[in-house]
Amino acid sequence: MHSRLKRFLPKNEYSTAKKILAHLSADPMTFNDLWPYIREQVNNDKETMHKLLKRLTDECYITIEMGLYRFVSPMLADWWKNSYGWET
Repeated sequence: MHSRLKRFLPKNEYSTAKKILAHLSADPMTFNDLWPYIREQVNNDKETMHKLLKRLTDECYITIEMGLYRFVSPMLADWWKNSYGWET
């Protein structure tokens, strides 16, 4: 499930994406909810974070509704939580 991300994202973006998805596997979150966990990994650059969230949305891992990012599929969220929940 994560092999596509690992293959196509640079290493630093891949580790950030794993952290984002690990947090979202527990509960939907807003950008501002995610930001404190991610900002150091993107050098405090919100534009980079927005681009990565868009990429995860375009790749159909997550979606955004009413300002909340969440997994597209509950099954994928469960898999991610069981596999990478320790990333949080």
